Amino acid sequence: MGIKFTKIKYDGLAVTIKYEEDDDVVEIKSTEAPEADFPAALRDLAQDVARLCELDIDIEDVEVRGVTFVTVGEEPAFTITAIRRLSNRKALVLNTPLTTYSDEEIPDGVRDHLRFLETSASAYIIGKRKRQMELFEAAA
Repeated sequence: MGIKFTKIKYDGLAVTIKYEEDDDVVEIKSTEAPEADFPAALRDLAQDVARLCELDIDIEDVEVRGVTFVTVGEEPAFTITAIRRLSNRKALVLNTPLTTYSDEEIPDGVRDHLRFLETSASAYIIGKRKRQMELFEAAA
């Protein structure tokens, strides 16, 4: 059956990945930093947050924190959570509307960005993390 992600989150300090595999629910929480492609995959979703929320904002101000994956009926769906720093330094929490993968109005690129994030999360699960890569490079 494979892995079915239910949550992928990274706040810059800790990674949380929750997924279902066969009949098991697995949750990984770690302060071990991911490889660079993991936060890059989240950054790629910033433009999608702006488009899904119909906001005309500078995406450089948007920090995607995670994605929650659910099933609506038989249909896979997702919500992206992000923060935007306001001029008063407070954080505005943004949640995209619950969106199904078959939604005709889903912006171009969103599905690819989500697949890239899932690929990065899969790599994290099997142990590809920043610290291990740095240790390997230092030994070379």
